[in-house]
Amino acid sequence: MKDLVINRKEYQDFQDNIQWNHEGKLYLNTLPNLSIGQPIYQKEIGNDVIDTRINYNGEIDNLVVLEKPAIENGNENGDSGSGSSSGSSKRLFHIEEKIFELDNKWDFENEFDDNTLLNSQPNSFIRMIKLSRDGKLGLMSNNCDIYILKNEEQGLNDKNQFKNAICIDEKGKSARERAYNCFVWSDDGKELLVGNENGDVLVFQIDDGLNVTNATTIKIVDCNTVDNSWIRHIIAKGVGESRELIVSLINNSVYYVRKDPTSESSIVIKIKENDRFEINQVYMFPFVPDDNKRYVLLSITGKVELIIFNTHEVHHHEIKQLMNNNQDIYLEKFYIIPFEHYTDKREVILLSNETSFTLTIDSQENIAQRMNFIDDNIVGKQLNKKFKKWNGLKNEFNKYDTKVNINGITLSNDGYCLSIGYTMERISIKYRIVSEYQYRIMFLPLYKEWEIDSVNNTKGFGWYQTYQIYNRQLPKINPTIQEVQISQESNSNDDIKTTFIHYLRSLLKDEYFNNQRFQNFLRNSNTSTKGMESITILRGKIYDFIRTHTNALEMMNDADRACYSSICNVLGVDIITTTDMENNPNFVVEGDFIKETFDFQSQDNNDPDHVQSQQGHQWGRCCVTLLPVMTTKTGVCPVTSLRTLLTPPHVTRSTHVTHQISDSNSDSESPWPAGWLVAGLLHVFHQESAATGAHNKLA
Repeated sequence: MKDLVINRKEYQDFQDNIQWNHEGKLYLNTLPNLSIGQPIYQKEIGNDVIDTRINYNGEIDNLVVLEKPAIENGNENGDSGSGSSSGSSKRLFHIEEKIFELDNKWDFENEFDDNTLLNSQPNSFIRMIKLSRDGKLGLMSNNCDIYILKNEEQGLNDKNQFKNAICIDEKGKSARERAYNCFVWSDDGKELLVGNENGDVLVFQIDDGLNVTNATTIKIVDCNTVDNSWIRHIIAKGVGESRELIVSLINNSVYYVRKDPTSESSIVIKIKENDRFEINQVYMFPFVPDDNKRYVLLSITGKVELIIFNTHEVHHHEIKQLMNNNQDIYLEKFYIIPFEHYTDKREVILLSNETSFTLTIDSQENIAQRMNFIDDNIVGKQLNKKFKKWNGLKNEFNKYDTKVNINGITLSNDGYCLSIGYTMERISIKYRIVSEYQYRIMFLPLYKEWEIDSVNNTKGFGWYQTYQIYNRQLPKINPTIQEVQISQESNSNDDIKTTFIHYLRSLLKDEYFNNQRFQNFLRNSNTSTKGMESITILRGKIYDFIRTHTNALEMMNDADRACYSSICNVLGVDIITTTDMENNPNFVVEGDFIKETFDFQSQDNNDPDHVQSQQGHQWGRCCVTLLPVMTTKTGVCPVTSLRTLLTPPHVTRSTHVTHQISDSNSDSESPWPAGWLVAGLLHVFHQESAATGAHNKLA
């Protein structure tokens, strides 16, 4: 796949310059403004080589060879290799800027202890971006402030600041306790772990509404007895009682932290002494119960160190094989690229500007025999091809020294793809202005195949991008899963609406359902719900929920009854009616400027896309509730153009209503009488497309 080119931008001077969220959105930490790669949908992203169709038995149904054959030793753009596509990534992303200013909580402070950086109080800019698994956005500024927000689409105020950004702070404490230099999200996105300059890790509880509770403090070191106690890196694995942390300080010492099962405190174990070699990246391998040991990999300037430890002993092993007879390698900083989907082995790629290796760690008793090095044929091979091609064009007669600079790497949210930001540099004393800068982002598959599972939160464009990066290879499907597998168990203390919302969210994590949603990206005609298996499954599950909950009908309001009648009519199933519904099947739906009467049980209204009023007008349906769309305030799926209501409409019962203009001043703007069905559906699907999982656009 051709690289994504970023023109007229400069990266911040930090490693974490690229982040990739669960919806396929790229965040690039550039100067002077944050750059965002918005995912876009184009069915054809280039002259694709092959189009593979795989059925539910895992077999290839057909193989379609398209117009342009692949060039065996590299295509016209120097992009080739295992799993690469000849499409263009610029048709997967649209780069835009977000111009804004971060606030500075130190503006009116006058005592900063020994932190001279805060005394200068320069203008705030983004230093680090971290994304949670569920899409929350964390920003750290150069002034040691941390802000969180749901997404960058929440809007800016008149000062170019995010309106709903929440500043993480513990007012009333000292400057060392309030100055933050690193942070990380927990695996479930409900906790934010922050490292300060006082030797503490602060754990903030954050719910979906961005409500922040007071922090729990984990004391790593005593700043009065340990010099340079700033927290530099935090790695978190697990949640709650099973949470494990790896924490490194600015003096390059490393600590292991876990919950003490006998008390409310934490156990802190020092696994590496401080030294003068800077730690650039920390990675902890997933814990294997049979081994009963933890494996921590440290990327240190000029070397990589493996730490193997348990509760009784700690072993260090410096990986000298990386020298590889290269005298300049001691200056290199290695990126650690993990293979998260290997459950039977521990394997990573070690990548620097000069070289790359694949490191595999076995379960041998002899520590020296545990590590095996092989050539990296996934990342280094592709970078080398691109470098040779660029060097042949820009440095044809070898008059200059040239090199590759890696500006950042990130895995896709599901871990199947790798994104690398890099630039080719001709070493010279020529001065360059920002408009001359050109950065590239390369996308690579890490495995031979990929799949949609219920473990991660990847959805929508995240699936589609992986599909294109894997050269239009369809996801691997478990042949034993032939239907949706969700239960209707619920907390007896929850009301019907809360139970229904939990039921819908469990459906959104179902593997079979999400595979059906992904298929809608590939349909030839996807502007109608007819034939969309995922939409049919959703309606069937709504019907099953109502049928198995005895109090469901009694708790409905008129909008819910209209929705329920429509679903039963479209599915062609028997409707469970109450006496008033049998005597009066007509509903009056009020839109922004008009209200009309509908009989949703009529045989003439069993079309899933349109419904006709008794006044003779045909209206498009909301793809989720099947109610008529009589407002301009809707969410639109960017792939299928299906519309979803943003708020429940005003629905009442009436035997007959003539064509009538609605009075916009006759009703207040408060919600209509409480129900559970329509409100629950729109609560879950007003932003996320029910058809594809993509983020709905506002009409």
